[in-house]
Amino acid sequence: SNEGDRSFHLALDVDMLAVPRSQRVVTLPVIFTRVSTIAPSTFRLLTSDDALAAAAPMWTMSGAPHPDVTLSELGVVTVRTTATAGLINLVAHVQDKTFGLRVPVDVIVNVTAADVPRPQFSGPTVTAFSQPLHARPGFPFALEIAGFQPEGTTSHVGYTVGRMPPGMLLSTVRGQGTTPADMAAMTLTWTPCPAQLGVAVVCMDAVNSEGVAATQQCVSVHVVEDLPPSIAVMAGDVTIPHNGETEEWYIGRHYTLEISSTDSNALDHLEIAAVCDDATATGCTLLPPTAMLSDAERGTALAADGVATVATATRTLSFAPKHNH
Repeated sequence: SNEGDRSFHLALDVDMLAVPRSQRVVTLPVIFTRVSTIAPSTFRLLTSDDALAAAAPMWTMSGAPHPDVTLSELGVVTVRTTATAGLINLVAHVQDKTFGLRVPVDVIVNVTAADVPRPQFSGPTVTAFSQPLHARPGFPFALEIAGFQPEGTTSHVGYTVGRMPPGMLLSTVRGQGTTPADMAAMTLTWTPCPAQLGVAVVCMDAVNSEGVAATQQCVSVHVVEDLPPSIAVMAGDVTIPHNGETEEWYIGRHYTLEISSTDSNALDHLEIAAVCDDATATGCTLLPPTAMLSDAERGTALAADGVATVATATRTLSFAPKHNH
C-alpha cells in the first residue's frame, strides 16, 4: 500500500464568457470622447441582456477609483472635465442579477483633443438598427451599414465592431465617408446554422480618423426556423382537402383545379409538378389522358405585416373524364 501523502488538489478553470447565461459584452468596450472643459461626457456600456431588454446587469469598477472616469452600476461611464487627451484603461466587472455570474471586462476610454463633429450612421442603417431583423438557417443574410462625416470636414470614417456570432463576416469598407455623398459602407453577411437559432446581437461604432465616434448602435438578428411551403387546391371557391381521400369525378363533366403553393418568406424555390404516389411503380402515368397542366404563374406579395415578402406559384389543372379513362 502507498503510505505517502494521500492529499490532492483540484482546480477548475471556468471561462465565464463561454457560459450561455454569462454576460456577453456585445460592444467593443472602447469609448471615444473629446476633451471637454465645459461638461462631463457620459456613455452607456451595453451587454446582450440590455440589447434583448432583459434584466439589467450590475457593473462595478475594479481596483482604486480613477480620478477622471467613473462607472455606475447601470454601466454608465462618465468622463470628467479633468480628463486629458490619451488612453485610459479600466477593469470593470459585469454581473448577471439572476444567476450571479460575474465577468471581467477591459474598458478603454480614448480621449482625443480633436474638435471635429461626430460621424453619423446613414438613415437606412439607423432604421435597420431600430428593429429586429430575421434570418433563417441555411439562407444568406445581408445588411448594408453606412456612415459619414458631416459636410465641411476631411476626416474619413471606419468602424469598431463588437463580438459577432461564428460565421458572420464584414466586408472591407467602401468609400471614405468624408461627405453624405461618399458613404463609408460595409456589408455584414451571415448564413446561420440550425444550431444558431435564437437572437444574435452585434454592436458597432462609426469612428472617424480623428478618433471621434458616433453614438453606438446595435443590430438584433433573430434566427428563426424556415417554415416549409404550403399548398392549396381550389375548385372554384371550394378548397379540396389533400389528405389522401379520393375525390369522385364524373364522365362528361369538365373540372378545373387551381393548385397554388406559398412560401411565407420567399426564400424557397416553388415548383408544382405531378408525381406518382409510388416512385418505384412501373408504368406510372403522371396525368390522365387529355388532362392539361398549365405553366406556373409566379409572383411575390407583402405579407399581412406589410414587411415580409411572400412568394407564390400557381398552376391550373383541367380535365374532362371520358369513358376510357
